[in-house]
Amino acid sequence: MKYFGTYDRSLDEKGRLQLPPKLLEKEGDNAFYLLKGFDGCMAIYNQEGFDRYLEKLEGLDFFDDKTRAFIRATTSSIVTLKFDSHGRLFFGKAVLEAYGIKKDVTIIGCLDHFEVWDPASYARYSLAGSFGFEQFASGVKRNA
Repeated sequence: MKYFGTYDRSLDEKGRLQLPPKLLEKEGDNAFYLLKGFDGCMAIYNQEGFDRYLEKLEGLDFFDDKTRAFIRATTSSIVTLKFDSHGRLFFGKAVLEAYGIKKDVTIIGCLDHFEVWDPASYARYSLAGSFGFEQFASGVKRNA
């Protein structure tokens, strides 16, 4: 499944998020994995995307100190998310506080995963990047 688009949503009083229908798994798999994303967001992967992400991590050089620190920061942040009986994802207070999320969120699709952002943080990030879109595109690196 590929994720794309931008969605504004609100968490309910218990910290649960109703995902937009376009982000729900067609196969009915109800497990997602949350991990520390880049630039302050929560990155959320379905099972297939998560397995591919772990394969990439396993291919990194654990003997390199910066790589080791990245692997540790990433793997220690992983939380398994499940849907409740009403199709909502429950994050928990500690997770929401760690990412500075209160009630409202911005969800953006990023191909193999989607990201959940505090709206103000995403707006700052988006504004900072919008002036250099063409420069970013010309410097994009391709995976080996």
